[in-house]
Amino acid sequence: MELSTLLFQLATIIGLDSGELSLQSNLEEKGWDSLSQLEFIARADSLGLSISAQELSLAQTVEDLFNLVN
Repeated sequence: MELSTLLFQLATIIGLDSGELSLQSNLEEKGWDSLSQLEFIARADSLGLSISAQELSLAQTVEDLFNLVN
C-alpha cells in the first residue's frame, strides 16, 4: 500500500485531515482506539490484505502500520 493511501485511510478512520499524519505520528495520540483498529482491519481485508488484531495492536506509529501492510 502506498503511503498516501495509508494516510488517507487512517485519517478517514480517525476523523482527521491526512495532512495531520506523518510516519512518526503516534497513533494513540491521534485518536486510534479499538474501533479504529477493527475498521482498519476491515478496510485492509477489502484491499486483499490480511492483518490480525494481534499484529495491529503492536503498531504504535503510522510507520509501524506502513511496515505491517507492506
